Amino acid sequence: MGPTDSNTRTRFLCAADEIAARIAKEMLDILNAAM
Repeated sequence: MGPTDSNTRTRFLCAADEIAARIAKEMLDILNAAM
């Protein structure tokens, strides 16, 4: 439960970072369009 667990956690965090970056980019696009 050691290496595989940390591996899964790292992969999950990477996916979360990707989603967060995509949401932030979309929000910036919306803000720029609203200006």
